[in-house]
Amino acid sequence: MLNEIPQEILAALPYDWSGGRLLFFCSLRVVFIPLFVMCVYPASAPTLSHPAWPCIFSLLMGVTNGYFGSVPMIQAAGKVPPEQRELAGNTMTVSYMSGLMLGSVVAYAAYSFAAPASEPPFSTLSIHANATGY
Repeated sequence: MLNEIPQEILAALPYDWSGGRLLFFCSLRVVFIPLFVMCVYPASAPTLSHPAWPCIFSLLMGVTNGYFGSVPMIQAAGKVPPEQRELAGNTMTVSYMSGLMLGSVVAYAAYSFAAPASEPPFSTLSIHANATGY
């Protein structure tokens, strides 16, 4: 909840985004994928090895995700007739939640492909072993 406050404040700034411009800037966020990959690849010496890089990219991705997720939801209600505003709000909510779920599934699938084959992903034994150093 605390993470959403700055994005909601930014999204409340009066600026009328067109659909094409919103789509462009949302699509532009794909640039974060290679940036995050550069933080972990190659495993022996990542291209962006300083720990601040993933923090900065994560912060920027969170702010842009909150902003470009909130602005369409705010503007959608004003673009439809008054009798369809509730339906538009529900549709936007379902679309937003579906996108978050799909992103989580893709991230989990990517992790399972990248994880070593000898250990199951996210097992409590591997988490304990990594935490204790054994």
